[in-house]
Order: sequence, then structure tokens, then C-alpha cells
Amino acid sequence: MLLSKKASRPRNETYTGNLNWFNTMFNTDTAGRIDEETAIRTSEVYACVTVLADDMAKYPISLLAKKDKKIERETDHPVYHLLKKNPNEYMTAFVWKRLMVTHMMLYGNAYCYITRNTRGQATEVLPLNPLTTAKRYDMDKKEYMYVTQLNNKSYVISSDDVLHFMGLSLDGHVGLSPIQVIRHNLSTNIGGNKHQSSFYRKSAIPRGILKSTELINKENKDKLREAWYEVNNDEDIAVVDGALEFQTITIPQKDAQFIESMKFNKLQIASIFKVPPHKVGELDRATFSNIEQQSLQYVINTIQPLVTNFEEELNTKLLNIVDEQAGRYCKFNLEAELRGDSESRAKFYETMQKIGSYSINDILGFEDMELLDDDIGNMRFGNLNLVPIDIMRDYQLSKARGKSSDKGGENDNAEE
Repeated sequence: MLLSKKASRPRNETYTGNLNWFNTMFNTDTAGRIDEETAIRTSEVYACVTVLADDMAKYPISLLAKKDKKIERETDHPVYHLLKKNPNEYMTAFVWKRLMVTHMMLYGNAYCYITRNTRGQATEVLPLNPLTTAKRYDMDKKEYMYVTQLNNKSYVISSDDVLHFMGLSLDGHVGLSPIQVIRHNLSTNIGGNKHQSSFYRKSAIPRGILKSTELINKENKDKLREAWYEVNNDEDIAVVDGALEFQTITIPQKDAQFIESMKFNKLQIASIFKVPPHKVGELDRATFSNIEQQSLQYVINTIQPLVTNFEEELNTKLLNIVDEQAGRYCKFNLEAELRGDSESRAKFYETMQKIGSYSINDILGFEDMELLDDDIGNMRFGNLNLVPIDIMRDYQLSKARGKSSDKGGENDNAEE
């Protein structure tokens, strides 16, 4: 039970296992060794990771509680301040969330050590290096634990005291990095970037040739070449003697195909990270309507699974049995997505107020505006045309009888 735990600290133990698990697991036979540091240097991976990390980091996390049909913010609970403001003394909530998602995207796993007070309540979460942290099974204790290295020392930590945000996994214990999936593509892109760099200098193909109507010896050729490069490296104007003629060389078909393949790899990498093309600057087929649809699918299919992943781990590791009995739970506020879109935000508030979900003060609170003091500010309004389902049949029958009696009354008056 987490409640029974006292203030915990990792045990300093000697561990002889190989903690460099990423390099052995993701070993490759490609020409260049691709690791996380190499991958993040490619513009495609950097763009995808930055998009996901920033998008997740901007959503605030609250500690809520269900109390007598009401949902209240538990602002006095230590976990509330931990998630809302400072997970630890070194980081803001935004920086911490962004770091966790970055570790997940690059390494497949993000780890944090949880410090607790004497009542077992979480007081801090400290990030652990994913390259030197691993989950292990203790055969003697019949339980899982985590082993991490810090300052050349190995520490063993109970699994209850480690937040583990895991990417796609084959065994439910260790997440896989997207880098493993796109390793071949990255090798192509890194090699392609080098080729592209040389392509636009002088190594891949020359921009042109100097033709002479006369025979030129080697010494004069070298002097001519040196003089030509001296001028053209600075994009200056070249002056050609009468006996010389400059002839440009166009891009070969295979090089044009190479440039197109670089764009194709960009789309592949974005799809593996589940990021829409327009978010990484690929706008070739973008229109306003399909960008809007892609953005919606991005929130549903990419962001929401990450949010659920985080929420479940936070609820399991940061809250104890007393918190569960009190109905407390951690929740991301995805409505923060609307902060940059005032028109959509206004329509959302209008809809929520019309169905009685939000009061005027609720909306003012979301906008950090001064609340109304009178009762009207807290009143909720609904549409008069809406009828409860359980009385809908009786309501319709009553209306029918009313129309029938009105018609009968008119006939009686006509006979008189």
C-alpha cells in the first residue's frame, strides 16, 4: 500500500547488469549508427518531437475530486501543487511535461523518482536518465523494481516510487522508441542531408563546364580552375575569355528523384510519430478543410492516447488509498487547446451554457475574469424546448388531448 510507505529513498546497491540496454537492443547493421542524439539532429525528428512535447506540455493537469455529485479542485493537496506548478524545485510543470514526452518519443520510456512525506504523499517527482534506468524483476522478492545509475553508483527503487511513462511495448514493461522503427529512414535522411549539402556546393556534380576551342595543358587547367572557383564561390560575376565557353549542367533525373524522396521520408517519419504533415511544415497537399480535419484527428488519435497514458500512471503512483476513497483523480484539461482560438472558445462556452453545463461564473473563471457577486452568476440555464425523456410520452399525450378538447369546444359553439 502506498499509504503505509514512509518517506522513501532509493537504496544504494551494487548492480552488475548491463544498463546500456538501448544500444544493445537497437543495434543496427546500417552504414551509420543511429541513436537518439543523432536522430534529434534531423529536422524531421526534431519537428515531430517538438510538436508532441509542446502540445502535451501546454495542457494543465489538475487534481479533482467527486464529492456529492460535485467536481471540486483539490487545491490544498500536495499533488495539486506538484502537477500544477512545480513537480520539483528545478522545473516548472510545463518544462517537466515537455521533458517526459521528449524522453518517451526518443527513448520509448520516461522515468521519474517519487519522493514522499511520512504520510506517503508524493512531494516531488525527479526525472531519471532513461539511458541508465531499467525495469528488473527481483526473483527473491517476487516483485518488479527499477535500477538506475547516478554519479557512477547504482540504486534500486521500488516500482511504487517510480513514474514510468511507457511508449509502445512488446512486453508491457519496456517501451519501444519510434527511432527503432524509423532507423532505416533516418539513415537515408542523414546520408541524404550530407549528399544534399555537397550537392549544393561542388562535390556532387559541377554547376557547369568550361569549354575551350584550344588545347590547354594541365598547369593552365589548374590555374583556370582555381581562378574560376575563387570567383564563383562568392557568387560573383565570371568573365570568360573569347576562347572559353561556359556550359551549365542541369540536375540529373536521379538527383531530382532523390530530392523528391527526401520529402517522402519526411512524410513517413511524421506518420510514425502520428503527427499531421502540416505540423511539420509539409503543406504540398494542404487545404483549409483537410488541415482542420487533420487537427481534429490529431487530438483524438495522437494526443488523447498520450493523455490517457499519463493520467493512468499519475493516478496509480501519485495517489494513495485515502485519495482513491475520497474520489480524487488527476486530469488533463484539453480545453486549453482553445486558448489560441477565441472564436471557437466563444462558441464552446455558448453551447455549454445553453445546455446548462456552465454558469456565467464558470465561464468567467475559465477566462480568469472577475466573478459576478449576485446569484445570477451561479445560475444555470437551459432550453425551454427540452423535455425529460421519462415524461416525453405523457407530455405528447397531454398536448394531443388539449388539441382535441379545443377542437370539440369549437364544434359545440358552432352547433349553438
